[in-house]
Amino acid sequence: MLPLKLAARRLFRQGEHSISKLLTLTLGLSVSVLLLSIVIYQRSYERDFPHHDRICIVKTHGTRQSQEGDKPEELDFSQVSGGVAPAIQEEIPGVELATRTTLYGTSKMILEDNKTYETKTLLAEPAFLDMFGVELIAGVRDSALRDNMTCLISESLARKMGGDVLGKRLRPAESKSDRAITIGGVFEDLPHNSSIQADMLLPITWMPAESLNNWIGNDRYIAYVRLRPGVSPESLDEALLEMQKRHQDMEVFRKAGVELHYSLTPFNRLRLEDPTLVNMLRIQQIVAIAVLLISLLNYVLMTLASMVNRRRVAAIRKCYGAMPVQIQGTMIWETFLYLFLSLVLALLTLILFRKPMEALIETPLLHLISWRVAAALAGVLAMATFFMGWIPGYSLSRTPVMNIFRKSVAHNRLWKLGLLAVEFVAATFLFGLLAITGLQYRHMIGQDAGYKAAGLYYVPIESLDQQQLPVVIEKLKALPEVEGYTLTTALPASSGQSGDNLIDPVTDRELINVADLFYVDEHYLKVYDIELLEGKNFDAATEKDREIMLSKKAATELARLMNWKDGVIGKNIILTSFGRVVIRGVYDDLMLRRQHLSPYPEKLPSAIVYGDDWLHYLTIRLRHDDARLLHRVNGILSEADPYKETSFLGVEMELLSRFEAAKTFRNTILFGSVVAILIALIGLVGYVNTEVNRRRKELAIRKINGAGEGDILRLFLRSIFRLSLPSVLAGLFVAYLFGRNWLEKFSYRIELNGRIFLLVGLFVLLIIALAVVINLRRIARRNPVNELRYE
Repeated sequence: MLPLKLAARRLFRQGEHSISKLLTLTLGLSVSVLLLSIVIYQRSYERDFPHHDRICIVKTHGTRQSQEGDKPEELDFSQVSGGVAPAIQEEIPGVELATRTTLYGTSKMILEDNKTYETKTLLAEPAFLDMFGVELIAGVRDSALRDNMTCLISESLARKMGGDVLGKRLRPAESKSDRAITIGGVFEDLPHNSSIQADMLLPITWMPAESLNNWIGNDRYIAYVRLRPGVSPESLDEALLEMQKRHQDMEVFRKAGVELHYSLTPFNRLRLEDPTLVNMLRIQQIVAIAVLLISLLNYVLMTLASMVNRRRVAAIRKCYGAMPVQIQGTMIWETFLYLFLSLVLALLTLILFRKPMEALIETPLLHLISWRVAAALAGVLAMATFFMGWIPGYSLSRTPVMNIFRKSVAHNRLWKLGLLAVEFVAATFLFGLLAITGLQYRHMIGQDAGYKAAGLYYVPIESLDQQQLPVVIEKLKALPEVEGYTLTTALPASSGQSGDNLIDPVTDRELINVADLFYVDEHYLKVYDIELLEGKNFDAATEKDREIMLSKKAATELARLMNWKDGVIGKNIILTSFGRVVIRGVYDDLMLRRQHLSPYPEKLPSAIVYGDDWLHYLTIRLRHDDARLLHRVNGILSEADPYKETSFLGVEMELLSRFEAAKTFRNTILFGSVVAILIALIGLVGYVNTEVNRRRKELAIRKINGAGEGDILRLFLRSIFRLSLPSVLAGLFVAYLFGRNWLEKFSYRIELNGRIFLLVGLFVLLIIALAVVINLRRIARRNPVNELRYE
């Protein structure tokens, strides 16, 4: 282990720039480890289930042509009707197991001790446990999910409830339901890197029989299929089509202008079918590689700066009989030690700043730890050790001793300039990308939502005592600061809206699909400050379940398809969830999100219906945002039911949360960009110091001959700008290419123009110039006599 000992001795020797090397490698590895962990984590989704390579999800594909001559609308979503999964289990021979789930939603449950717990509940079949290998920690597996009055809860929820929860009873927080559910078992937490997340599992038989058995419409179920070994998803396409023909009237689809078919998609690939996510992961991966490359190049740059001494030491060791493999081994071990220490420091840095990091990336750091990340780090460490250790060692071991002594003054200046140029390109690329992502995020959240979100606050009605709801409303109306209230089924700012079809009542042809916000009351438009463009608002005389309003986009497209020259007001149409309805008005388009259409809210065709059968939210508008006022209105909720922890939440914050993915992406680019420019500046300062030392006698003579401080600064700035200007331009060009590709995935996007890149380029050049000037001013003021004293 002599090479290791020799390498360890050199770590903190004077002239080795050890602190700078460790600093740059630590910063670079911190960012790279974080970003690569995010990428690996996202790509590992659904891969921790047993037999994950044989689990598929049933997808619905097809087209809808509303009018002859129109381009067919592509249909592609991951939900099916209730009868599909059982039929696949019974009729498709290549299927080992099939099951279905549907989301019940997030609700509040009250335990026997009157404590309230928020749960994300999934309705599932007993086969769900076998499909995903879910183990029961407590309870009897054979009876799980078979009794409507029992449930399963997750291990983490059971821990919150005190641990020993078997047999305890829960009831929904809404008082109108007197259902008490017995906890029949505790299941191990589902993998966090999965789209299937639930704190509570209820039997799927909570759904009505007609919903569980239907084949047309009601596409709310997710069907999972586990194939037999050796069976490919594509080989079952024909069998799925034959099954569909046996259970569905294909002529009904044809008359409606719709063509539908099912296919199987590997579950572990489903997440990566989202082009926006894949694009983000690709860019995050490139950013991680760019930052790592900058830090490694900086290490090489500082190693080259001390190569003169290294060559002399290598020559002396050769004179004493050292073999080439020993010299190479010393360099490899030295590089390994630097990288290993830097990796340890990087991990400690991430742990030390865990909370701000988690706030930055919106993911717990513990979730990112996996064997996949460890394997990737080991691979990076091995490759970096080889390229950064073996190649310089090979060069030293192959150079003849006499050549080393003769050329001991060589400084590898061209190598240093080349490495510095690559660092400038990478840093500029990251800052350019940061500017694009930051401007796009600001552009998205600055879009007109179609309603005024500021001042709106909502509370789920399920969390209120239904007998106290009228009392709560009256107390809120009595407050002069409360401008109004409304009761609705959905929030425009929620994570995903349901869809419904508008159908021609004469031909039964499907016309357009709209986001259905379902029931609202007569106060809805006023409270949300939504502009009524045509027709009349709902009022107390409006017929419930039979009068609707459409958004501008929906009304315009419907009038075109039906050839209504006089508009849509007063016309009859079929809305699938309500049957024949009358269009009463047209309102401005709203920013909505539908998960299978877009990862972010955008203005989509939508519909609202007057009624009060299925209301979920009480929303109020405050005349001004004030913490004390919000405390007062929350106090009204507490007075209504002291045992429930209920409060109003901001609609504006709910809307902004829909853009969290873009915000997180911007934050990671910001983190990488700051670290990249910092590392590049450390390399630049090191290069300037090396050049000053190399040219110290020349600079001393220039000063003696009358050169001032400004002349010295201009000399170096001119040299640095000759290198940095083309590097910055190259970095901006690469940023433009990647930014343009990323922006193509957005419906609302900024226009890339020269001003953005000009400002980014000037900013990077300014930072470079400041770093050079600050570092050179101290050096330029040295007494030239001291530099020439020993000549």
